[in-house]
Amino acid sequence: MKRLIDLTHKEARAHFLKGSCYFNGDLPKYISFEPILNGVSDVLKGANYAEFMSEKPNELPNVNYSFIANKDGRFSWRPYELMHPVIYVSLVNVICEDANWESIRTRLKEFEGGVIECCSAPVMSIDHQTDVATQIKNWWQSVEQRSLTYSLEFSHLILPRFPGHPVKRLSAPRTIRETDSRALNADAFDCNRLRCTQTPAHAPSPA
Repeated sequence: MKRLIDLTHKEARAHFLKGSCYFNGDLPKYISFEPILNGVSDVLKGANYAEFMSEKPNELPNVNYSFIANKDGRFSWRPYELMHPVIYVSLVNVICEDANWESIRTRLKEFEGGVIECCSAPVMSIDHQTDVATQIKNWWQSVEQRSLTYSLEFSHLILPRFPGHPVKRLSAPRTIRETDSRALNADAFDCNRLRCTQTPAHAPSPA
């Protein structure tokens, strides 16, 4: 498993041009988007689609491809929309320019090392697993399993009071990673006001 922000701009570009990144839904193995993505990439050669267009995409109907798929084999249907491959590859080219990708990595790494840990950051597989399976496994290990571990030590989690938000008292095994993000306002967050309370098993829980 590898985090996307640990990739170089060339590795990131190769990752985003995978068919599983373009659409991560379940499709038959004989359906692959990589040939068309690679073909568009060869034509654009790192450029933006604006250099090739004759009309603006937002002024044309049905630029993207919409379809629906059955979810449970019965009556549950889910709508999907595939971005036009040329627009998608153009966005990848912009995002993965050396300077742009380095700015993204630098900005995201500024949030690391604090009291809040982002467990939903995208990751990619480096073994036989799919990227989706790797993402789910990372979430399961980082949130669900660690929540059970913390629940053995702490019985409650106290969040600080912020303007417009009442103090929250959460019962274990939920952790700060699953709490309402509105209560964790980055501009007003003060780590010194965060308190985790440990209550003995025989002690009554506070009202």
